[in-house]
Amino acid sequence: MEQVFNKMVYTIAGKDVPAFRAQGDGTVTRQSLQLALPVLKPLYAQLAEHLRGGMVREDWWWEHLALASNWDAALYQDDAGLVRGYLLYERSGNTLTVQEWYAADQTAWTHLMAFLLKHGNTFATLEFADQDSRYRGDWFPNPYVLKAAAEPFMMARIVDLQDFFNRYPYTGQLADPVTLAVTDDTLPANQGVWRLSVAGAEKIGDDPAAEADISLSIQVLTKALFGTQPLAALVKSGRADGDQDAVARLDRVLHHELPMLNDYF
Repeated sequence: MEQVFNKMVYTIAGKDVPAFRAQGDGTVTRQSLQLALPVLKPLYAQLAEHLRGGMVREDWWWEHLALASNWDAALYQDDAGLVRGYLLYERSGNTLTVQEWYAADQTAWTHLMAFLLKHGNTFATLEFADQDSRYRGDWFPNPYVLKAAAEPFMMARIVDLQDFFNRYPYTGQLADPVTLAVTDDTLPANQGVWRLSVAGAEKIGDDPAAEADISLSIQVLTKALFGTQPLAALVKSGRADGDQDAVARLDRVLHHELPMLNDYF
């Protein structure tokens, strides 16, 4: 397993909450997560198709979320009565924490933000646990009142490297083949020398100590393939070894957008 997914936790004191006005028409209503499930489930299913890191949620998982938490739901409805966004949040002592925030458009986003910030009058602290680890302090006119902390969230493990290589959504074609010497102390099928080319991925040897363009562990390879860190940065920090040109060629066709996991399991 390797640490791949991080999250950002934003915290602001209630006394520092700025003035904020929602845009456009619509209303926000709140109810328990259990009561909101009939509305939330189809809305989430629609949104998850377009979310980076959105996971399919079965009915049993929704029921588990409702039973295992004290979360409430804030639902934004537009002037036609359609639910276009929601917050899932919990109240604990003097802190209100948003655990999940989805908005289909700008109007929904501003209404939900206005709903959240109104609670600065009743809670000493407002928090937002964001599965997108990119910094978004520019949401506020004065970002200095906002504390932001990156926290490790979830780990990942490539079980079948051959299948993963074949399914990987490369951003382009390799100009020339690249060979990878991969060590995996747990799954021998992943270990060995792999040749990546426009024709696909092929295992050409079982000895991870054999000569190759790039040598690395399955954990480091996971970080590179998931976009957690560029391969060049992993080599520079000493976590992998490789020919500079080969590293650059492979990096050019890998995804470098920070990975998200909009759920846990």
